[in-house]
Amino acid sequence: VNLDQSTYNLGDIVRGQALANDQFSTPFGTVDLYVRAKNPSGQIVENTRMQALNGSLSFEFRLAPNAPAGTWVIDISDKSTFT
Repeated sequence: VNLDQSTYNLGDIVRGQALANDQFSTPFGTVDLYVRAKNPSGQIVENTRMQALNGSLSFEFRLAPNAPAGTWVIDISDKSTFT
């Protein structure tokens, strides 16, 4: 996962890209993936199913004006549950 910046402020838009590859680093074709963001409090604040085309996925979401400060986790997988 690559993000457009390393730190964000309240209300900022988080923009990112990911590349879905197999074990040989070959991009997948079209595949459904789940993009999830978990805030420092452990709450899932983004859980979106998206389609990666040729293994490439772009996503964005806005941080809430009252979002907690700290380390967030962004998870992208083909599973519908957050781990």
